[in-house]
Amino acid sequence: MKFEWLSNAMEDWPEDVPQLYPELDGKALSSFMDTDKYRDLCKLPRVVVLPIASEKCTDVDRFFGIGLSRLLIRDLMLVRDLSIRGPEETPLLLKDEAAEQHRVRNDDSIWVSGYSRVRRDSFGVELRIHQPGKKTCGTTIKDANFREFVTQCTTTIAKVIGGTVTDDIQKSWATGRPTTAKTLVDMGQLLSRHKNAAEKSRAALKLWFRDKSFSVALHAVEDRNQPNLRSTLLEAFDRDPNNAQLCYELFHSVWETEGYEPHALQFLRRAIELSPGHGKAHMCAPYAAHPEVNMLAHAHLGYRLQPGNPRAIDSYIQLLGEAGYPPKKLLNIARKGIKHDPYDPNNYHRMIDLFIDESDYRNALKIAERLHGLFVPEIDERAWYCMEQNPRIRDRLLTGEYDPVAENVDVIHQLRDALSDGESSVRLSSLSSLSTLSKRLV
Repeated sequence: MKFEWLSNAMEDWPEDVPQLYPELDGKALSSFMDTDKYRDLCKLPRVVVLPIASEKCTDVDRFFGIGLSRLLIRDLMLVRDLSIRGPEETPLLLKDEAAEQHRVRNDDSIWVSGYSRVRRDSFGVELRIHQPGKKTCGTTIKDANFREFVTQCTTTIAKVIGGTVTDDIQKSWATGRPTTAKTLVDMGQLLSRHKNAAEKSRAALKLWFRDKSFSVALHAVEDRNQPNLRSTLLEAFDRDPNNAQLCYELFHSVWETEGYEPHALQFLRRAIELSPGHGKAHMCAPYAAHPEVNMLAHAHLGYRLQPGNPRAIDSYIQLLGEAGYPPKKLLNIARKGIKHDPYDPNNYHRMIDLFIDESDYRNALKIAERLHGLFVPEIDERAWYCMEQNPRIRDRLLTGEYDPVAENVDVIHQLRDALSDGESSVRLSSLSSLSTLSKRLV
């Protein structure tokens, strides 16, 4: 029966999706990390590549520096002993603000910032590398050749923060390059404009169609409902097979359920092969992997390499629970989510669900009442932003199908009733939908 189920999974392979590993069956496709590799990845330094731009720059220099940072993210992801934060989680902090925030944040990540200069006959940057417990490192790079300039920037950053740049890695930087430096300026301008997700996504697609060698433009596509997006991403992957972030986006364009789908999982595997420290690829892998393969190590790497990410916390808690870890440990992990981002409703949903699983309705009620404070007298702007990051939740919010305020009020009433009735075992129906909402946030 198991063999028949697996065969059916392979038979359902979409016709437009290539098979990257045709020689592997479902279990082998999901098994691609041993214990020694996992231990090495746990030690990777986490790096945030911020815009190489200053508040005092001209518009052209600022736009160029923002676009350059996105290209550097693509290249540095291929340095196998670094973990680079994805572009979708990299804020547009310019040089002075980046320096100030790194000083005050309790963050052990390495931040790269600086400012850029674009002239007719040369390109230049002043890089600033902020490392925890160390003095800020500064270095200058200047070159008349655009491609050589970008390579120097990537190599310099990698070496300063301890990354190893091999000949093979430098060869992988040859693809995904913009045709001209102006493409980076256009990319930076696109990212700087205050547009909604659909408008920004259309602009990013338009930029890629104008310069199809620049796969990085597609990293700015936030609206996954754009027409023909999957075929566009597949064409970009064919042109730039060395783009780990593009593989991660392809996973989302292919994955249709919350279960095992080898045609989607293969793109996460390829992303991790290209960029072993890709935290979000590790984070998502357990959701699409073969059910008989233990993916706890991937879930832990997602949690470790993406600190505070709600989906990473959910994935890790879920697999720890399936492995028989005590609820107290799971609650401690969930508390870290609220501490990291006290304005994200998904962190509260997770805590409420865990307390209810333990029949601890009193503490579940306390968390639900804290969440209520984010919703009245109106929904906090940051809370709304966090909920909108999931396209499915965003659509339900905009259509009115999902009312987070009313749902949380209903949960509070049910918890109060459970406490007043003195019941020792109650499963609240509303919590199943809350749990689903938090676990689908990517």
